Amino acid sequence: MKKYGFAADEMVKIIDAHYASLLLYARQWDATAAEDLVQEALLKLLRVSHKKGCPENAAAWLFQVVRNAAVSHFRKTSRREKHERNLAAARITWLEPGQDVALESAELAEMLDQLPLDLRELVIARIWGGLSFDEMVTLTGLSRTSVFRKYNEALEFLKKRLRG
Repeated sequence: MKKYGFAADEMVKIIDAHYASLLLYARQWDATAAEDLVQEALLKLLRVSHKKGCPENAAAWLFQVVRNAAVSHFRKTSRREKHERNLAAARITWLEPGQDVALESAELAEMLDQLPLDLRELVIARIWGGLSFDEMVTLTGLSRTSVFRKYNEALEFLKKRLRG
């Protein structure tokens, strides 16, 4: 580490010299998150340089930060996708076509009306809106665990109503 903080022109030079290659590097793991990962790394460089001084080799430091963030993001996304695939595989089949028990729209609407509003919101958002659990977290402001728990609670409630 050397002096504290980058001058604006130094930071512009670093961005001009490395942004495209950092972006390409980050896209290996997740093309949709690559820009965010690189921008976060650049912000981290500014914060670190003001607190601890500038890294001797800013390019190598940035690549390391992008790599760490990208790998972490990739792992998190992979876990989430695996969790959602498992949930989809275990999903109850009460709304799938071809079943012997067909629900009328009015019956379904009545069953949904019996759910508390917070549970009904999640069922509608997930099944009819096609929202992912992360999107439902953003929508409701609840934690991922709470969204998952409440969604499963709603499905269990509806399953019991179906069985009579």
